Amino acid sequence: MLKGADISKWQNQVDFDKFKTAVDFVVIRSSYNDGGLDGQFVRNRDEARKAGLLIGFYHYSYPTANDPEIEADWFCKVAAPQSGEIMCLDFEEQYPDPVGWSLKFLDRVASKLNGHKPLIYLNQS
Repeated sequence: MLKGADISKWQNQVDFDKFKTAVDFVVIRSSYNDGGLDGQFVRNRDEARKAGLLIGFYHYSYPTANDPEIEADWFCKVAAPQSGEIMCLDFEEQYPDPVGWSLKFLDRVASKLNGHKPLIYLNQS
């Protein structure tokens, strides 16, 4: 079993050399909304890469505020993954059609990643 962690500005400055002894991968928040950038994204990305961790990036969505394609375009622009790094949609907000919104977002990301499929993670509600 692989152990992973969700990292964002809320964890402040993670010591990735110590962190890599506890986890196998990190999923780093890169972006949110249609123009938000996580305050620790660049540092977290660079330090996780330097530590040799498996990496994913996630985008926290705001479906009531934006079209999925706009948020997906922003996510792809910000995250710009390297080979082997995964992309994820973090969908937690209340929305009348979460499946439809998420599918449009995920399809848009896949179209920009030469067909590589992004993941989705969400809470149980």
